[in-house]
Amino acid sequence: MREAVHEDEDVDKPSELTDLNKWEIFRERLESYMSRLRGAAKCPYTYIFREEADVTPAMHAVAYQDQDATIFQGDWFTIDNQRVYDEFKNLVVNGPGWSFIKTYDRAKDGRNAILALKRQCEGTSAVQTRKSLAYAKISSARYNGQKRGFTFDTYVQIHQSAHNTLAELNEPVPETKKVTGFLAGINDPCLANSKDLVLADATKLNDFEACQQYFKTLIFNKTTQEKLKRQISGVTGKEKEK
Repeated sequence: MREAVHEDEDVDKPSELTDLNKWEIFRERLESYMSRLRGAAKCPYTYIFREEADVTPAMHAVAYQDQDATIFQGDWFTIDNQRVYDEFKNLVVNGPGWSFIKTYDRAKDGRNAILALKRQCEGTSAVQTRKSLAYAKISSARYNGQKRGFTFDTYVQIHQSAHNTLAELNEPVPETKKVTGFLAGINDPCLANSKDLVLADATKLNDFEACQQYFKTLIFNKTTQEKLKRQISGVTGKEKEK
C-alpha cells in the first residue's frame, strides 16, 4: 500500500499561489501536476478534487481503472486525500489562500480544501473582479514602439491573455471589438497608416489573429530593413574613411 503512495513520477510542481488573482494559471498547473501522479488508488490524484461526488460510466471509461478505487471513502481515498492536502498546503500556506483552507488542516482534507479555495476564487465576486482586471489590462495596454523590455509580442500577449480570461468566464469579446481595442493602444507613429489600412480591411477588422499577425510581420520587416540600412551605412562610412 505505501509503495503505491510513493511511486510518483519526477515532475515539476507549480509555483506557490501568492496572489488569488493568479488562481486561474495556478489551478491549471496544479491539475496538470496532479494528473501525472498516481497514489494508493492507482489513478491520477485529480480524482480527489473532481467536482462530481460519484464517477459516471463515461468518466470511468475514460479516466479510471477501478470503480471502487475512485469513491471517496476507504483506505485508498484517505491516503490519497491526505497526500493531496500536504501537496496543496505547501503551495498555498505562505499566501492569501491559506486562510480559506486552514479549517481543513487537522483532518488533512485535500478534497474539500481545494474545492473551498476554488469556490472562493471562482465565485461571483471573484469572477467580476477577474473580468474587470481583464478589461483594465486591455484598455491600459500601450505600444509605443519596440523597447528592450516591452516588444510588440508583449503587447499582443497582454491582449490575448485578457481575451482568454474573458472567454473562460463566458464573456467572449467580439472579434471587431478585439481589433478596435487593439488598435487603440498602438501609439507608434510609424504604424498610423497601417492602423488605417486595417480599419478599411473587413478581413483584418473582423479577425484579431489576422490583425495582430499583420502588424507582427510589418514590424519584423521594418526592423530588419532598418538593421540592414545601418549595416550598409556603417560599411559606407568605413570605405570613405579609407
